[in-house]
Amino acid sequence: MISLFPYAPPPLLMDFLTVVLLGFVIGLEQREYNISENKKTFGSTRSYAFIALLGFILFHIDSSMVFYGIGLGILTLFLTIYYHYKIRENSLGMISAFTAILTYLLAPVNILFDK
Repeated sequence: MISLFPYAPPPLLMDFLTVVLLGFVIGLEQREYNISENKKTFGSTRSYAFIALLGFILFHIDSSMVFYGIGLGILTLFLTIYYHYKIRENSLGMISAFTAILTYLLAPVNILFDK
C-alpha cells in the first residue's frame, strides 16, 4: 500500500503551526467580541498571532527560560501601560490584556499537553 504522506512533518513544525494558529483564532474571537461590543481594544488578529509566535520562539531559544520570562515581563509591562491609558478613558475592561498574556503562554501549554 502506498502512503500519500510517507514522511510525517517534524514535531517542532507541528507545534509551531498549532501555537500560531491558536493565537490567530484567539485574535479572531477577540476581534469579533470587540466589534459586537463597539469597543476599542489592544491589537488585532495579527497581534495575537505575533504574540503567540514570540512566545513560541522565546520558549524554544533557551532551555533555562530566561528569555521567555523576560518576554513575559516586557509584554506585561506593555499591557500595564495600555491599561493605564484605558483607565484614563474610563474603560475598565481587562479581557484584552488577559487574553494577550494567555496567548503568550500557549507554547509551554502546547508542549505540556503534547507529551
